[in-house]
Amino acid sequence: MSIPFVGPSLPAFSTFPNTSRQEDACPFGSMKGRAVPSLKSVTVSGEVHGLLFKSTIRQEYRNETKDTLEVIYTFPMAWGTVLLGMAAEMGGKKLTGVVIEKDKAEEQYEKSIREGDSAILLQESAKGLYTANLGNIKPGESVAVEIRSAQLLRFEQDRVRLCIPTVIGERYGESHGPGKLAAHESAEVDGSAQYAFALRIMLTGDMARSVISSPTHGISCEHTENGLLMTLDDGASLDRDFVLLMEQISQGSLALDAPCEEGHMLLASFAPHLPPQKTAPIAVKVLVDCSGSMSGERIEQARKGLRQIVALLNPEDHMSYSRFGSEVAHMTKTMLSCSEKSIEHLASLVKETDANMGGTEMESALASVITKIDLPRECESQPTVLLVTDGDVWEVEDIIQTAQRSGHRIFAIGVGSAPAESLLREMAERTGGACEFVTPGENMAEAVLRMFHRIRGVIARDIRIDWGGEPVWQSSLPQYLYDGETVHCFALMKSAPEVCPTLNWSVRGDSGSAQASSPEIVNDEDILRMGKMRQMKETKNPRERLDIALKYQLVSDQTSFILTCIRDDDDKAEGLPRVQHVKQMPAHGHGCFTGFTASCIGGVEHSLRAHSKSFADLSVCGCVMMSFMEENEGAGEIIFNDLLRSQKDKIVSCWNMKKYTSASVMECLADILQKRDLGVWRHLVSGFQRSSLLDEEQIWAIIVRYLLEKSNAGQAVDRHSLRLLNIVLNSVSKADMDFITARLGQI
Repeated sequence: MSIPFVGPSLPAFSTFPNTSRQEDACPFGSMKGRAVPSLKSVTVSGEVHGLLFKSTIRQEYRNETKDTLEVIYTFPMAWGTVLLGMAAEMGGKKLTGVVIEKDKAEEQYEKSIREGDSAILLQESAKGLYTANLGNIKPGESVAVEIRSAQLLRFEQDRVRLCIPTVIGERYGESHGPGKLAAHESAEVDGSAQYAFALRIMLTGDMARSVISSPTHGISCEHTENGLLMTLDDGASLDRDFVLLMEQISQGSLALDAPCEEGHMLLASFAPHLPPQKTAPIAVKVLVDCSGSMSGERIEQARKGLRQIVALLNPEDHMSYSRFGSEVAHMTKTMLSCSEKSIEHLASLVKETDANMGGTEMESALASVITKIDLPRECESQPTVLLVTDGDVWEVEDIIQTAQRSGHRIFAIGVGSAPAESLLREMAERTGGACEFVTPGENMAEAVLRMFHRIRGVIARDIRIDWGGEPVWQSSLPQYLYDGETVHCFALMKSAPEVCPTLNWSVRGDSGSAQASSPEIVNDEDILRMGKMRQMKETKNPRERLDIALKYQLVSDQTSFILTCIRDDDDKAEGLPRVQHVKQMPAHGHGCFTGFTASCIGGVEHSLRAHSKSFADLSVCGCVMMSFMEENEGAGEIIFNDLLRSQKDKIVSCWNMKKYTSASVMECLADILQKRDLGVWRHLVSGFQRSSLLDEEQIWAIIVRYLLEKSNAGQAVDRHSLRLLNIVLNSVSKADMDFITARLGQI
């Protein structure tokens, strides 16, 4: 049976009334002028005990609009952080979240919204980023979300550095897609955003006796019977990462034993000092980020670091110097021997370095430095890249894999008030390199000295641990060990160890070791769960990873935290909530409007002008074509399909612009349906109405869903589109759906 052609011989189209809210036309939940942000403050309370930092993040929200809201807040957390719990206060109730499979959590969240209840969904979004989704928050309601987490700190030669990320800096590239943010998540920056930030940290044991300082914030300290209480001075905001430095601490190796039903989860932390040895000359490929995101304080920090690098080179060393932005520029075509003349040349190149090279194409720049800059023949050191950047890019995994495949060690210095820690840490870890992060208040020269101590110093290899027995499971060990650096290792043992864990290594044929203290037995489920998180991440089998995450209640790429607040029947939320994304404050020292931003805006403006002309031409062309097709029905199908095809992307684009701020399919499409060049699609809908019992909104819902599925190349349709479409599509039969999609498949 052939499918009837629906198209050219139909009646002339009619316009639809404009029922959209013009003030809501911008994406990401802007509402009626400038919406009042629902996030009011963030407070972090924590404790540092040894190298373990446990904290609770309290996010306080209040809906001060006249609409029921879905509030979505994407925020950063430190690299290696393990989420241990989520709770909330809402509607006068205290609720606790549970970890379930990600898809089931989404289903439960959507079900709560449909039934007028409130729900909170906490998801892992991308490396180092998480998203809190608060559904059905009614006007005037307040909600407090508490997220409990833990992370392991480490000695960096002579200090311990605690960083609490608070803001996502503007990043280069596409923010949505596999491995990045989901369609409903946003890291958009708003220059007018302002959120209060408070902090209380208790330092115990040796940490309470350390010399502490913060290069990023004003702090106050008070000795108590429990330790040293550090608080943040008033007036802080979520515009920069908080950094606490703890120095003059006695370094040592320790071990903890957390008994569990499977046996004993051991955590051994080693910070060994390697014996000094004569080292060979080094050959360093320096790669500097000169993209627009590096403007302001960041590029000044980079220049300071580069001047220090040049000053630390010896005559027998070699160095190349490259800059990158949208493209890479090799300022030295080969690696220069560091003669007096070469040093002068390098110093002049550093002086000319500026943030004027456009976008941040880090992957191609890294690949170019690795492949096009050859090592000198006389150099015996391992290939090394020293990368200076803010790390603000979205293409994280591809960059890490490029670095990992190269055989080069990547040493990264992250600069600015909010560098992308997860990218740089992961890249350094996987290549056997190391990381330093330098905020505007930190000493760049000292950071470079520490980095050169690693690059130039001895390298311990063949790392292994004697646990005093055969472990059931052991976490992976680093490729290399640097002097004064911390190594954290987990092992699951069937029985308690009878000896102290010992770290062994070799340096140029000589053996070395460091022994931890006798394992301290701790009834701390958090240690067990942190070990299980490491085990989960290092397990290749997806089913095994999921089983670990569910059993030990761990958030991962397969699982999420969910909690639901069941409302009384007379308190149910009605209709769909309006979406409000909590936008990021601009990172301190980097203006929201940069050269890169300006170039993007200019490009968009040019594109819009070009498209507006083409759309206008299509409007005239469309009217002529419709008349022609009515007179020449035989040739009409080909021309009609061409016109339909030319407008598919426009419908999808317009839908995506309106989906967050519309309460129905027709409201979302209202602006689209007034476009004269979309007359062919309105003719198609009219034909479907004549051929079926479906109404106009049902037909448009089928069309939009079909186009979204095709444009996403097999990926799932985004949450908010499904929410709008399913309300209409639930009453559509499969036969009607198949009839329309079959016709759409001919386009």
